[in-house]
Amino acid sequence: MANPFLLSPWGQTAYINIFHKQTDLLFNGYGIVYEKGLSASWPLVRQNYGGAIFLLIATATTLWGVWRSDKKLLFALILAWFLPVSILVFYITHFKFQYWLPAALALISTVAVLMPEKLKDFRPFRWEKILQFGALLLVFIQMVLFYQTDVQNILARYHRADDEPSIQFYDQALAALEPLQGQTIKVYYDARMYVPETADWSTVSTYDLLEYGYISENNFDVLLLMEQRIRDYLNPNAVGIDVDTFKRNQQFYRDADLESVNGYHLVYRDTFGLIFIRDDYAGLFTK
Repeated sequence: MANPFLLSPWGQTAYINIFHKQTDLLFNGYGIVYEKGLSASWPLVRQNYGGAIFLLIATATTLWGVWRSDKKLLFALILAWFLPVSILVFYITHFKFQYWLPAALALISTVAVLMPEKLKDFRPFRWEKILQFGALLLVFIQMVLFYQTDVQNILARYHRADDEPSIQFYDQALAALEPLQGQTIKVYYDARMYVPETADWSTVSTYDLLEYGYISENNFDVLLLMEQRIRDYLNPNAVGIDVDTFKRNQQFYRDADLESVNGYHLVYRDTFGLIFIRDDYAGLFTK
């Protein structure tokens, strides 16, 4: 059954506005201008997908498949998918490692053509086989080099509940906000923080940069801010998409860094985040 909200003119307008906003965020970034291009993205590419030689081998095997394989159409489709998605991810939107994943996986899968179907087919004096063996050796080296990274990632995820800073900060927040226990409060938290729903907390989050207008409009009782976001947006090299708006954003984050947000009182700070409570509640924390 069709959703009556989406069929209504108001619903369609709202949907279009959301679509335009999300598209703008992908193309321009969240409040500040992000560098684009392969050189700017390369550190993340290398960290998550492998070195240049490995990726060049994957590209070469795809091109070889288009030229020599008996499954030319399959390799051509992979190439036709990989090229436009890569251009989009590297040069049109700002790069996130997960954005490139659908294209990179398809490309890397073509490395399978290096595996000899039968060992007896290997003829060391044929140049194709020599190239095949060399490329396969480099892929194996890449696998060995990434072994340590893979183990670290697996262990980090396995022990995430024990070591995750956002979970540890949430525990600190509960302790710091104990004087408000039992009261219904409205809490703002930065998007990458861990803040589960509770009966007493009405929570709000946004990927947009903060400013005093947004804070006063929502009249939050508690602000949970990430230290890293403050550092990112006060970076002297950061350039705002909208200059005037970014000045207001930086004013808020500058005040937060100085622990003097208008209308709020700081009750806790560590290397991960800050906790501010509305001045109305400050008396509960000074007794």
